[in-house]
Amino acid sequence: MANTRDVMGDQACLEAIVSGTLTSLVDDEVYSVAPSALQYMSHLEHVSLPNCESVGEWAFTDCPRLTTALLPECKTLNTYAFYNDAALATISLQKCEIVYSHALEGTALTEATLPECTSVGGYAFRSCQNLATATLPKCAHIGPGAFQSCGELTSVIIGASSVCHVDTGSYPLPTQFDEGGAGTVYVPADLVASYKADALWKDYNIAAIEG
Repeated sequence: MANTRDVMGDQACLEAIVSGTLTSLVDDEVYSVAPSALQYMSHLEHVSLPNCESVGEWAFTDCPRLTTALLPECKTLNTYAFYNDAALATISLQKCEIVYSHALEGTALTEATLPECTSVGGYAFRSCQNLATATLPKCAHIGPGAFQSCGELTSVIIGASSVCHVDTGSYPLPTQFDEGGAGTVYVPADLVASYKADALWKDYNIAAIEG
């Protein structure tokens, strides 16, 4: 049975959650989604929670029909939040500051735009086979394997004012970003030399952000 403590909704919505037949969740009075609250919702297709600030661990894991999640005020996306949601192609996270490990692994996203995100956890986007671009203007830390097995990824934009920290011995990007490959990491022009000199970034294709 789903944990519905932090997912309010009307009676019909609650009954659909408990029965597992929920197809759409639209609620402007939900401020957080509890861990595992909507895990395994096999009929869920659409989520819109305009005032939700936190999504708990495993909250939407294994929702095979979920295609859209609108979370414009969400600041924290916890571990495994949308793990293995293979149809999830659209998510809005305009104010998200932290994406924890495995949070979006195995989704169908084509782009990841996180204007306020400062940290991307390990394997957060692993196996997002359709992901082509990632835009991280404020990112200061990327965990191990964050974009591992993202075969279509060719552009990662990191705009922070200092070199983005990568854990020692970790490989956050797929092999196409290795020197000579098709992928490029775009950073502020005044940091290109620093990235190319950094022990953990020097083997990647590094170029200046255009414009």
